[in-house]
Amino acid sequence: MKRVLFVALFCVLMLVPQSVFAFCNDEVAEKYYDAAQFAWNSEILRGGPDGKCALDRNINRIEFAVMAMRAAYGDNDAQSETCSSGLFNDLNTCDVWYGKYAATAKNLGILKGDSNGNLRAIDNVNSAESAVISARASGIMTSAPQSGQAWYEPTYAKFKKHGVTVFDPSYKMTRGDVVNMLYQVTHNYHDMIFADDSYDTSAEAIPASTFEATPEPTPLPVIQPTVSATQSSIQLNYRVLVEYFEYLTPQDVATVFKTLTPSQILDIGIYSPFGDLVHLTACQADSSLVYDGGSGYYKDCAQQSQEWSYTPQPYFRGYTVDKRDALLISIKCSTGEIDAGSCGAYVGAMGSYGTMMNDTSMRIIQNIGGQCRIGEDPGCHW
Repeated sequence: MKRVLFVALFCVLMLVPQSVFAFCNDEVAEKYYDAAQFAWNSEILRGGPDGKCALDRNINRIEFAVMAMRAAYGDNDAQSETCSSGLFNDLNTCDVWYGKYAATAKNLGILKGDSNGNLRAIDNVNSAESAVISARASGIMTSAPQSGQAWYEPTYAKFKKHGVTVFDPSYKMTRGDVVNMLYQVTHNYHDMIFADDSYDTSAEAIPASTFEATPEPTPLPVIQPTVSATQSSIQLNYRVLVEYFEYLTPQDVATVFKTLTPSQILDIGIYSPFGDLVHLTACQADSSLVYDGGSGYYKDCAQQSQEWSYTPQPYFRGYTVDKRDALLISIKCSTGEIDAGSCGAYVGAMGSYGTMMNDTSMRIIQNIGGQCRIGEDPGCHW
């Protein structure tokens, strides 16, 4: 929701005359002007003590990650995690200005470190890194690299298709370059987030670079059970799987997974990504398990793991829990554990919420670029 509100702010700012705002005490090149003004007024870009934006200077990895997270979440949420030692191999102290930002970026899967587990905070960020970091922060999904393709190429393909400028992968980005990138990502966000873009193998190949190793896939979720159902009096079954999922061991989950009926598989498939998480967890105990979510399209453990690793973690963390809770409510309504009146009210409220979100998203898309001025154009209603 924060991202939707931020894109709405973008639309509002685009309707305000440029002369209203004062920003950057130094000269701003014309090619950066609109992006820098937007970034300054939405507090993504902050000048130095002298108020200068220094858009022609290079920017390092952590500075860019902070700007990308501010663009996606706002500054408070961008530093919501507590820094601790061992976060990255080369982050020896949390007594640095970016400690909380680094911890939040690591927790959300935005910064994963290089092949040696290093943050490399002060290294200049290059074009490939900035594209992938901004996509992760924004929750923009891309396909996994195909065999022989560089790790950044699916992101490059999507960015180029939707009008976001990218350079040679090893090109060292300036502050102005990244401001333009974040501006373009925000401007094209809805097109990018809703597009089903598969990687185009016919596109011009981008040569791989040795500047950074291919990022390691996001680890499968680690289950730390407080009690194993197999060691308690709880009888393992579908209901237990849904209601007590976070307390079950991977072996428990795998045991129930193998007994699920087609109807139950369809249930957890409808409430995806919970179904995907069930399969992933069961795979930790039995890597031979396959899952189709009732669609007839089967995924083995390796494919499920790969798809998970290239899915923005902020999206899954909250959404998966929400879907599990919705499935549990559905089960309790069907058994009569929740009264019919409450169940009817819940279904009605969720339907209204879904309609409202879809309507809001469509109106924002329609208003992007100033095509519709709320309160001025007769056909523009909020």
